[in-house]
Amino acid sequence: MSDLKFNCPHCNQSLEAPPEMTGQTIDCPSCSGSIRVPDTQPGLKSPIPPPGASAVSPSVPAPVQPQQPSMKEESSPVRPAPAEMKTTKKQNRQAVGCGCFLIIGIIAVIVIYFWAAAGGRLEGSVLFTGTQFIITNNDSCDWTNVELEVNNGYSLHVEKIPAGTTSTVGAMQFSNSKGERFNPYTLKLKSFVITCSTPKNSLLNSVLQVSWDK
Repeated sequence: MSDLKFNCPHCNQSLEAPPEMTGQTIDCPSCSGSIRVPDTQPGLKSPIPPPGASAVSPSVPAPVQPQQPSMKEESSPVRPAPAEMKTTKKQNRQAVGCGCFLIIGIIAVIVIYFWAAAGGRLEGSVLFTGTQFIITNNDSCDWTNVELEVNNGYSLHVEKIPAGTTSTVGAMQFSNSKGERFNPYTLKLKSFVITCSTPKNSLLNSVLQVSWDK
């Protein structure tokens, strides 16, 4: 015979017990409340009497079951019913989000790989004299649509720096978004970045970055 299944009347915990414990008083393993093991599983309907039979059954005294002491040992046959595992919509959305981030990361790695393979780094040098920048293009191709930036905020646009040539740019020619000029006497030089287009890298801009010690 299968185990009896019922709920604790105190905490509504789903419980199971073997049939031989019917009528015994036990403690709920979840809330320790005193409960009585039912004779049958809740929800079971009494059989319908045959036609002609009396709907009222003769009163038969129920057998008196001896009460057993509360069972609190770990080996108690009364145990919580196994909980059902359900996958929520929130868990599904989290799984989809993680998959999207993984795909974006893979695409970013591929783009960086092809950018480096296409020659994303410029071959050149930058020398600072204290008031001027001396820029040398050591590439075999011209640098076009050149953007020069000092200290990550002061910029200057140059149309072209031909291959194998040296260009000189004054520090005061650089300005920020507020129109303020870069003053080499009051501001300390920290970085110089060149971004431009080259025939060897038609998909992305090529970059040359130079840093000075603080």
